[in-house]
Amino acid sequence: FTEPGMVCRVRKALYGLKQSGRLWNKHLHADLTDMGLEQLQADPCLYQWRDGEKRVLMGVYVDDMIIATNCDSKKGEIQRMLQERYKMRGMSELGWVLNMRVTRDRENEILYLDQDQYTQEILADFNMENSNPMPTPAAGPRLTKAMCPVTQDDREQMRGVPYSRAVGKLNYLACGTRPDIAQAVSDVSRFLANPGIMHWVAVKRIFRYLRNPSKGIRFDGKVGIHFSTYCDSDFAGEQDQRRSRTGYVTTMAG
Repeated sequence: FTEPGMVCRVRKALYGLKQSGRLWNKHLHADLTDMGLEQLQADPCLYQWRDGEKRVLMGVYVDDMIIATNCDSKKGEIQRMLQERYKMRGMSELGWVLNMRVTRDRENEILYLDQDQYTQEILADFNMENSNPMPTPAAGPRLTKAMCPVTQDDREQMRGVPYSRAVGKLNYLACGTRPDIAQAVSDVSRFLANPGIMHWVAVKRIFRYLRNPSKGIRFDGKVGIHFSTYCDSDFAGEQDQRRSRTGYVTTMAG
């Protein structure tokens, strides 16, 4: 390829490039629609097949797929077609997905999601597995920019502190099955660019709260698929710019 005007044409997508994810999604979308599944407009990660009362729903996250159905024959047909086209594993009843453990109580129509194993891994990663538990994820004065390092000596104190990595892991946990830490994680996320000692203390407080018995999300089928949303805001509670902050919570099936 040293000759003038010669270029290299890549015949397949390369891992790690932005375009690769799009090309994989186009490839998978073409295969799923060829199997008779239809992509929902409300959520492009959800596909469905319907025939009267029979229904198949498939949730897709990159290359992780979940199938929910009331038609075993169609589910088996889709599984066979997927196995013919891809190297696949874990085609049994769902137990784990995206670091979340799925537990069912079919008799009482209860489904439970938790990330207890992921939580323990986080605590061990930051040497907080033997810390003293705390009853709440946040306490004390509100975090402000005045707590950020200003002098070089202040910045040296935070050198090597894995603040961004800790907040990122906590954010994934809050978005998954731990909405009880969402507010505290939101607070510490505001100072990723220049965190101070008090901000790191607040992160460790969240870790210590996670030392309590595991929590998760429980869906109660007997309650029905009922949605309730609550919303509220404070008045100029954000002390740096005196902005009001809005919060909301939505419950489904209890």
